[in-house]
Amino acid sequence: MAEPTVPVLDVPLAAQRLGQLQQKLAAWNVDVLTCAVSKADEEIMQARNIAFSVHLAGLLISECFFMVTPKTLHVFTGKKKLEYLKPLQDRLGEDSVKLHARNKADGNAENYEKAGEVLEQSKKGVGFVSTRHSGSQGPFLDGFEKLVQKAEARDLGSEVGHLMIVQDDKAMTNSRNAGLFSAYVMQKMVRKTLVTMIQDDERISNAQLAEDLERASLDGRVSSKLNLDGSLDAAMLPIVQSGGRYNIKLNAQSDDKRLRAGVVLINMAYSYNNYCANVARTYLFDPSNEHERTYKRLLEVRDEAIKAVRVGATLGQVYDAAINYLKQEDELLVDHLPRNIGCAIGVELQNKDFVIKSGNDNIIEAGMVLRLNVGFADLEDQGKTFSLLVSDTVLVSPKETTVLTEQAKSDLDSIRFQFAEQDEEAQQEASRRLAQTLGERKSRHENSAVNGDAERADHQAEIRERLEAEVRRRLLNQDDDEGSFGTEKTPIAYTDPTRFPYEKVKSQKIIVDRRHETVILPIHGFATPIHISCIKNVSQTDGEDHSLLRINFNHPGIKNIRPNAENEPEAYLKEITFRSQSAPTLQTAFRLIRDTQKKYKDIELERKRNE
Repeated sequence: MAEPTVPVLDVPLAAQRLGQLQQKLAAWNVDVLTCAVSKADEEIMQARNIAFSVHLAGLLISECFFMVTPKTLHVFTGKKKLEYLKPLQDRLGEDSVKLHARNKADGNAENYEKAGEVLEQSKKGVGFVSTRHSGSQGPFLDGFEKLVQKAEARDLGSEVGHLMIVQDDKAMTNSRNAGLFSAYVMQKMVRKTLVTMIQDDERISNAQLAEDLERASLDGRVSSKLNLDGSLDAAMLPIVQSGGRYNIKLNAQSDDKRLRAGVVLINMAYSYNNYCANVARTYLFDPSNEHERTYKRLLEVRDEAIKAVRVGATLGQVYDAAINYLKQEDELLVDHLPRNIGCAIGVELQNKDFVIKSGNDNIIEAGMVLRLNVGFADLEDQGKTFSLLVSDTVLVSPKETTVLTEQAKSDLDSIRFQFAEQDEEAQQEASRRLAQTLGERKSRHENSAVNGDAERADHQAEIRERLEAEVRRRLLNQDDDEGSFGTEKTPIAYTDPTRFPYEKVKSQKIIVDRRHETVILPIHGFATPIHISCIKNVSQTDGEDHSLLRINFNHPGIKNIRPNAENEPEAYLKEITFRSQSAPTLQTAFRLIRDTQKKYKDIELERKRNE
């Protein structure tokens, strides 16, 4: 199996950020800051300790313990991972960067002793970066955790999060590119695709459309057109909502119901070199007067919020600007505005300490990037429920606020589409053709069936009624066919050969296709796609000079999460193990497989609850 390209540390940037971190220790009244990143943390999206690793080292380093003092950075992890950080040590010196390799021979006793000495030398106090993972972090990190608890360390996750959201020049460039890419995808790809599907009455679910949009956006064409050669990825799966079922929160999911005209919400987020941008748009098809009036008001509220984003203002003042405008102009909509309308964004898609809500006194600083998520939830018009949403990513500069996603147009004329008149003409034409067809059938019947009886006439009338009802149902777009998306089917990795990522598999490495819930494994030189439901569990271990990734599959005789597991074969694959000298490669595969498993199980549970 061909070895992938090993990532390279940006040494000047890492040195700069380490220096900023060390300068902040005095302000935080500590002289030691610790951060542990475990394998379990990889399964948790937007964990603060993961963001710390990415901010400082440029990528996620799991099974790692960081210690920062005013003069020295200590890193305890596997030998291969330390090689990635060696250039930083070469630049700053061994006294400034000390790299400690794991040692299973002595149970890491020497490493724990060294860490303990650093903690004991603390005079001001010890701080730590919190993790959202509860319970054991594994034998290696649990040893450090005991030392930190003994030192009575305090949680500095919020302070570290504050430091990370004030972006330097390189981070701001990454955020601009993330915003540019996100806006381009929304304006040039999503808008066109959505209009075509609605106009052609294409039978596709919201969830399938979301997957197709993510796959198409990341196939390389958009990044090539925009001349973006950095690392691009989806910061979350796109969210597509239609048909009267809406959730304007960022944790919403696309459902398996059929895509419907009317009000359609699209919410997307992408990362460029690990820095995120978010954009969401509402698209209105044959909107009512109430839809249009309320949407115009939404844009006004969004604009008021953007005006309030300035250096020196608080996040609470931004929210107050939006809610006060509504109270003056349209008080009935006040209860439909969410309790928060966004947050700071960067390496973390959501910084939960810097939320734009009433009473938040955190001050906006130059270099911050905010996600403004303005919407109205659970509105009603003519007995039908609808919601509206507009999200943009904005960069705060000393003199102005720049909307990084403004290329995705949000004015009413750009998101409103009128098909009603065309539909009415089509309906009249279809009705005329139906009447002509039925008339011809009746004439042929009368000429050929001279001795027809009342029973045959009744039968023909019944057929005519069914045909008329079918045509009316198609013309009025009332053929829900919900069952086609709700029925339980045996999962298939790729239903269409065109969806298979042929270019990616040429590298002969493990590919996790989250869009299709599939893991592609290189087996004897063949790229073998396996649906995520076929995988029972996965584990990853690091040795001194190699890493192992073991995948156990569901097979006859065990409790299987795969539905409709009938006609099990007599021969089957029970497990497979991959070995690589590149630890980060298998760590990434492990994290993506676990994350895809979790999301698949969540979707299956939600589907069963809705049945």
